[in-house]
Amino acid sequence: MQPVVTANPRVEAVAARTEIAVALLAIGVAAPVAAEPDERWPVLEHQFAFTLYDQLGLGFQSQAGEPSGPGSEDAVIFQPQARVALAQSEAIRHDITVGVDVITAASPDAVDVVSQASLWQEALSIEVDTTIDLGDDDQLAVRGVVAREENLLAIAAGLGYRRELADDNTTLAARVDAIYDAFDDYRRDGRTIDDLASRRTLSTSASVGQLLSPTTIAWASYSLTYQRGQLATPHNTAPIDFGGRYKERFPESRWRNALAAKIAQRLPAAEITLRAGYRYYRDNFAIRGHTADLELYRDLGESVLARISYRYHRQSAARFFGETFARNMALDEPRTADSDLDRFSANEVGARVFVSLGALHEKLAGVTVDAAYRRYVRTNGLAVDVFSTGYTKVW
Repeated sequence: MQPVVTANPRVEAVAARTEIAVALLAIGVAAPVAAEPDERWPVLEHQFAFTLYDQLGLGFQSQAGEPSGPGSEDAVIFQPQARVALAQSEAIRHDITVGVDVITAASPDAVDVVSQASLWQEALSIEVDTTIDLGDDDQLAVRGVVAREENLLAIAAGLGYRRELADDNTTLAARVDAIYDAFDDYRRDGRTIDDLASRRTLSTSASVGQLLSPTTIAWASYSLTYQRGQLATPHNTAPIDFGGRYKERFPESRWRNALAAKIAQRLPAAEITLRAGYRYYRDNFAIRGHTADLELYRDLGESVLARISYRYHRQSAARFFGETFARNMALDEPRTADSDLDRFSANEVGARVFVSLGALHEKLAGVTVDAAYRRYVRTNGLAVDVFSTGYTKVW
């Protein structure tokens, strides 16, 4: 792939990172259609996807507006992503994912609003997921992630275990993940770097899946997450009564709990699969969340699968959320005007179509393309349109 010629170093950086994702896809495209049994590290699957997020909204944490707020949260995000699956052996598989985020019109970013330091931001992430079959019923999973943005570096590692019981009718799983984030911490003017800040996250989860009948399966899971360090978003601010702004401030630690359940039912005669779920969330910021979702899958012939989905979410506000704050409040007192931590309800509808191309030509065996659209709207003034398309090849 020829490099993009431009006089803008930011465009060059975006182009270079996008080329990495495309190059990863090329590894799979150049692989033989059928891997020989003695081939080293054969490609099992490769995938390339592109997602566009178009966000419109207002939030009191943003300085892109009147000093008293709310300011614009408008943003457009381009996200190309590539993934390749490799077989080290019959028992060991590696999934490598490279993602690039390009964020334009980043008006919620105070650094951009105040200093006009950039008209877009870019981020690169590399994730490696390794699964190791320990036997017929046991599997170990290892995960590593490195992500780099303009002002942030994130490193994550995870370890999981899964066991099949009762002739594979029951699945038990557990995992633990650790994340370390280091980033620039800005003063409330949005221009001056105050210091280098960090955040540590430790998350554990456990789940059980049960086959209830030949056409029915159910899952339940619980996760517990602990975070410590600089939890506030560095460029977020909070309006002060009668003018001015405070820097956003969070407590030094956060506990997050989530309990979820799902059930899926296949209706063979109608060629339909229904899937319903519920999730309850609570944390020590006093946020309580309820999420319900419903998905319907429909076979449209032998080569086409369609999915429609609906999701409803409702949450309470963090105990220290406000649209404005008193001028005489203590500087170390927690405060946020972030609309994500406000009380709101949200609705999301979506549709996705998968098309298998194998019937068109034998060289397209194992190839699937898909396209999707989602619309997300919430009651405190935020709306997001998400468009995505993808290509997958499985050997």
